[in-house]
Amino acid sequence: MSLLNEFNSASPPSNTSGAVNKPLLPTRRVISSLNGPRTMTIDSTSNKVQLEVVVGWEATFGVPIVEFSILRDDPNTGTVIFTTLERGDFILNQFITTSFEHVDLPGETGDVLYYLEARVVSGGTATVIGPVTFSGTEILPNP
Repeated sequence: MSLLNEFNSASPPSNTSGAVNKPLLPTRRVISSLNGPRTMTIDSTSNKVQLEVVVGWEATFGVPIVEFSILRDDPNTGTVIFTTLERGDFILNQFITTSFEHVDLPGETGDVLYYLEARVVSGGTATVIGPVTFSGTEILPNP
């Protein structure tokens, strides 16, 4: 049985639909992060980090394809450890909630930073409107 060693999360003070207004661009934009007081501190190179995400967004024009990414260590030059695509529909102002999880094996000890980023790949425009929840749990290996 695995044991949880550390938990951290980031979300806005009012984590509701409409509480956030971050238009997405063709380049990645940081939506949330586990850094600063929310940094994951890894105790062993064999520990894993389970990352969970919930993002509310709105397709504001066309049929946008939005790429969500998780980067480790740096928002600009960090290692991309996860990506997924989500597509809007032909409905103007369509509200979408995207959720996913990923398990990372950082292979290092000490502070590890994680960044949740998003961008519009093609097809229209989109805005992150909330909720936004980004959490990480350090998991010890099975005995």
